[in-house]
Amino acid sequence: MVYVTGDMHGFPDRLHRTQLTADDTLIVCGDLGYGMNPASAIDFFIEYLASKPYTVLFIDGNHDNHERLAELPEEWRYGGRVHRVRDNVFHLMRGQIYTIEDRTFFTLGGAASRDKHSRQQRGLPWWSEEVPSAEELMEAAENLETVGWRVDTVLTHTAPRVLMEQLQQVAPPDEAPLTAFLDALWQDLQFNEWYFGHWHVDTSPAEGVYAVHETILPVE
Repeated sequence: MVYVTGDMHGFPDRLHRTQLTADDTLIVCGDLGYGMNPASAIDFFIEYLASKPYTVLFIDGNHDNHERLAELPEEWRYGGRVHRVRDNVFHLMRGQIYTIEDRTFFTLGGAASRDKHSRQQRGLPWWSEEVPSAEELMEAAENLETVGWRVDTVLTHTAPRVLMEQLQQVAPPDEAPLTAFLDALWQDLQFNEWYFGHWHVDTSPAEGVYAVHETILPVE
């Protein structure tokens, strides 16, 4: 079974309440918290995930270390490009289309940090790669062309403008190209479900659309 949850930021608390098995896959909609302590050679949260019997997949958010992600070995898995973190932990790269348990997933991580300036002022890490590049958005569109702009499930970190309005949120100016692309997806892409994180709420702003944070939802 495939399950989806939201931003974890390196804290495994919600996993203590789950009964996931080796037959299950957990997908995190960005901000897993990967490598957010660049000074540490050991990511204890990742080691914790690696000890679990189930598979953990994640798209990147704005609180993941994009420099470390780029250094990871890349391979082909589920029909798309992934970064291998551990034998059971994989980063689902931007603009890919995967087939997991006979279901197609389109992935597009990334978002602009609202805390960018405060992080920089405090000497905390921030990466410009947190927002998808024009090349990544082009690759996403090209991959969607190959499937006729039709997938079963969409996984993003942030959301199109119409959904942000439902949550009374506004995208930062740095996010304009990504927001425009997500708006186009909302208009043109055919899908059954759309899951996103980023906003730290658990709600359903539209039919078949789920903002996830603490909840762990089965994809059915």
